[in-house]
Amino acid sequence: MEKLFLADNIRTLRDFFGETQAELADILNASSNAISNYENGIRTPDAGLVQNIANHFGLPADELLYVDLSFLRPLRNRNNYGFQYVEYLFPIIASDEALNNKLFCDAYKLHKKIYEELKVNPERFFDNFDVENLELYEMYYGAYNDDHIDEAGLNMVCLCQLIYLALITTTESLKNKDAVLYQAQKDNPRITKLINSNNDQLHVDVQELLAEFTEMDDNLLEVLKEMIKNGKYSDLSHYLLAMRYFVGMGDDIHTLLWKRRISIEMIDSLALVGNKYAKTAIDYLMNNNIEMRNED
Repeated sequence: MEKLFLADNIRTLRDFFGETQAELADILNASSNAISNYENGIRTPDAGLVQNIANHFGLPADELLYVDLSFLRPLRNRNNYGFQYVEYLFPIIASDEALNNKLFCDAYKLHKKIYEELKVNPERFFDNFDVENLELYEMYYGAYNDDHIDEAGLNMVCLCQLIYLALITTTESLKNKDAVLYQAQKDNPRITKLINSNNDQLHVDVQELLAEFTEMDDNLLEVLKEMIKNGKYSDLSHYLLAMRYFVGMGDDIHTLLWKRRISIEMIDSLALVGNKYAKTAIDYLMNNNIEMRNED
């Protein structure tokens, strides 16, 4: 018989999303006492309520029941949903030689500009998926494929991973609109505008873009393989290989939660052997009270 993690997982997920027992009870149309009983294993919610809890937290019911989610740590500083740390999670690079290439130089400047704007106005990033961001991808692709600028290839991978993460986040939000709106009202009212927009059209747009970037995944993997092989930027390449799972790229066998667990283990391991990009990401996020790594 599989071990049941339901009680601990309800508490872990509630803490992870910053909800009180009273708030979760209100969402589920239950009492605070009932939530306390569920979390302490005194009572077990029925199958319908288990599904409602799973839907609220955006994961399959089987994971809520049978997967140990204790690796999750509470999210803090949620106001900009992590975008203020974008350069630490998705670092971009340049060299004097690369900057002598006009196409790369223009792309790099645009990339830096997008990062700066993203910290201040995340909605703008969502508004320009099919314009500025895809234009930047084409610029990097040309500099890498035609002019053999290694830095362009890795920056292209970073850009695609960031876009894919934003698309996956939007998809998950649209699946569970009520829960996202509830959190948005507490943490960042601006996100409400996105979720309350034309959901049908937004869903179609996001799915089309996800399909495009999924098709790019093989090319992005080839870039990372080549960079690891030549050793020039092996630290960054290994880090981006781990981040590939964090953003949800890769096979469809594993759920997003499992992919992120794999990614966190990989990044933790890379940091332990001295990978400066993994260590910077973890150290910076931990110092700013946003946990990304596992703890004993």
